[in-house]
Amino acid sequence: MQRTRTSYPSDLSGEEWAILEPLIPAPKPGGRPVKVPRREIVFGAPTPKEPQRHPVRSGKRHQVACHAP
Repeated sequence: MQRTRTSYPSDLSGEEWAILEPLIPAPKPGGRPVKVPRREIVFGAPTPKEPQRHPVRSGKRHQVACHAP
């Protein structure tokens, strides 16, 4: 069953991915089978366009933008 994913403005274009893909090491033999494509993992990494989020250690864990007012 193939999951569909919403695309976001921060996603890499095909041209950008073609430049970045050779720089990412291939998975080593053995271990668990790949469930998430490497391109999807890169999409999930914070970019300079969006603020990084850090967990707050009080009560429930909330995501707070580091540039929040």
